[in-house]
Amino acid sequence: LLITIYLALLRRNPVAGLTLGMVIGLLQDILSHGPVGLYGIIKTVIGYICSSLTTVLEVESLAARAVLVFVFYLVHQIFFWTMQRALLGQSAVFVWQRTLLLAAINTLLAVAVYRLLDRFRERL
Repeated sequence: LLITIYLALLRRNPVAGLTLGMVIGLLQDILSHGPVGLYGIIKTVIGYICSSLTTVLEVESLAARAVLVFVFYLVHQIFFWTMQRALLGQSAVFVWQRTLLLAAINTLLAVAVYRLLDRFRERL
């Protein structure tokens, strides 16, 4: 998810964000033991929305990216939960406290990773 968000924000093109999300999501589906396509659909939507936001918002600051990661982690989990219940008919439980904690952890991880990726990108 973090790489999908970073690359979608970097490309600033909705079609590129959509394609990146699809490829990353399908790779995640292939490597996981769940149904193929679940992460592909979710990451495609996230990649498209992220890259579309770059046309309206300034996302170069680390604070803006951190907020986006937190929000998109929540969106990702809500989509995952909805698709498990609606498409797969599985009885999944959505635990808000755990989701908010993991969103905060992913946000902190994203800040560190994005700073590293930005430094690497500047050197190229």
